[in-house]
Amino acid sequence: MRAISSSRRRSARLILPPSETRCIKDSFQKGGPEPASFFGVINSANTERIKVKSGICKPGFCINAKNLARPEIIKTPLGQRLRDIRKTLGDQPREVFAKSLGISEKTLGNYERGDNEPDASVLLAYKEVYGVDVSWLLTGDGPMFSESAMSVPGADLVEIPLYDVQAAAGSGLIPKDDGQHNSVAFSRAFLRSIGAKPESCIMLEAKGESMLPTIPDGAFMIVDQSKSDIVDDQVFVFRVGPGIKVKRANWRMDGSLELRSDNEQNGYPKEVIDEDVADDLSVIGQVLSLLRRA
Repeated sequence: MRAISSSRRRSARLILPPSETRCIKDSFQKGGPEPASFFGVINSANTERIKVKSGICKPGFCINAKNLARPEIIKTPLGQRLRDIRKTLGDQPREVFAKSLGISEKTLGNYERGDNEPDASVLLAYKEVYGVDVSWLLTGDGPMFSESAMSVPGADLVEIPLYDVQAAAGSGLIPKDDGQHNSVAFSRAFLRSIGAKPESCIMLEAKGESMLPTIPDGAFMIVDQSKSDIVDDQVFVFRVGPGIKVKRANWRMDGSLELRSDNEQNGYPKEVIDEDVADDLSVIGQVLSLLRRA
């Protein structure tokens, strides 16, 4: 966490006491693709591991040529399941996902379209890297992911702490505490694909409607604490006094900081933090991705 000052260069992190413990680069620009489905694993306080119910992950909101391309025709049920896996794991770019499996981007495209079928070594890679249940992959029956997905040797997953505070996408809420109750597992490749430093990520729940349509009430935000230098027009989580806010930030010519809501037209006016009171505001991190409730 970092206090805003005239230098704007001092980095800091959100410090959460261990005694209270209990998840697209340049994302959140308006417009863009429909959200992709998401899968994760919650690590409860008693260390019991359970699967997160299907939700929605928004890795970004930028419109680009890829989003405007004509949809692919998937020819086989197996191809559809392979495509569903990549969507469920955050819809990583095909090149990134293929590399994690040890195959080429073209080969992965052929598998997902149903032009070719993967051999046993590729099926094993899905299991070892992402914990995919091979029986489901071949038949479509049962769960997509193995119950022991988190203990699969070689699974490149990172557990992101989910903190029991609600970041106010509105006027700012006073958190009950900064207690961590759970954690959510993401593939390291996915976190890197959204421009995040995996070890610096946390998850917070948004509360309020001021950032609609970008951030719905109750969405879970992936926040990278290493990104504490404010970049104009990007979404950040701020601690303002005892409260927490989620806003789009811009530096003004006079050195003050402007915090804007995407839902400004519905009664959420912009706020200006003058330089002389900027010490009351600190940066927790940049919001890079969203998980929406099912």
